[in-house]
Amino acid sequence: MPVKIVTLVYLALTANKKEVILKYHVLIFQVKGRERKMAAVIWAPALLTLVVYADAMSYVTQCPKGCACYLASSDSRLTVDCAHIPPNVDLDQLSREMDSMLSTDYLIEHLTSLVITHTPLTRVPTSVCQLLNLNSMNLDGNNLTHLPDNCITKLAKLVTFRARHNAVVGLQDGLFDGLQRLVTIDLQFNQIAFIGLHVFSNASDLTSLRSGFVGKQTNVSGAVVVLSLYTW
Repeated sequence: MPVKIVTLVYLALTANKKEVILKYHVLIFQVKGRERKMAAVIWAPALLTLVVYADAMSYVTQCPKGCACYLASSDSRLTVDCAHIPPNVDLDQLSREMDSMLSTDYLIEHLTSLVITHTPLTRVPTSVCQLLNLNSMNLDGNNLTHLPDNCITKLAKLVTFRARHNAVVGLQDGLFDGLQRLVTIDLQFNQIAFIGLHVFSNASDLTSLRSGFVGKQTNVSGAVVVLSLYTW
C-alpha cells in the first residue's frame, strides 16, 4: 500500500492528473477494511491537493518567453518578472500567454498576492480581474497607460494596490469603487494628468495614497487630500 501511494504522489507531482485519478480509484478497490478507509479519508485529500498544485505549477512553467515566474505555495504569492523579455515581443501574444497562465483553477482559488513587473504591456491582463482572492497586487515597472474599468473593483479583498513606474495618464471615477478593504494605493512615477472627482470616495478604509499628480484636490473617504508630485 505505501509503495502504491508513493507512486501516486510521483504522478501527482509530474502533473499526470488523469493517470493519478485512475490509479487512485483502482487502488481503492484493491484494498479492504481499514486500509480502504485510510485511503479514502487520509490520502484522497492529500493527493487531490498535490494534483491541483501540480496543475498550477504546470502553468507557471509556461511563463512567457523572457519571463521568470515564481510561485510560493506557502503564501500563495506569484511573481512574474519579465526583465529579459525580447525587445520585439508581440504584445497581444504576451497578453494571451499571461492570461493563459493566470487562468488556472489553482491560482484563481488560492492566489492572494500577485506581482507582474518589467513587461512592455500597456494594459492590465484581463485574467487579473478573476483573481478574486487577491489582497495585494503589484504592477510596478510596466508600460501601463491606463487602469481598466470594471476590473480592479471586482477584487473585493484587495488591501494594497501598486502600479509605480508606468505611464498611466489618468484615474477615472469608479476605478476603486466598492473596495472596502483597500488601505494603500501607490501610483508614483506615472504621467497622471487627471483624477476623477470621486475616484477614491468609495474606498472607505483608504489611509495611504501616493500619486504623481499635483494641483488638484480629491476626496478620500470623506477627507480632502492634496496629492503631491514625485519627480525622482
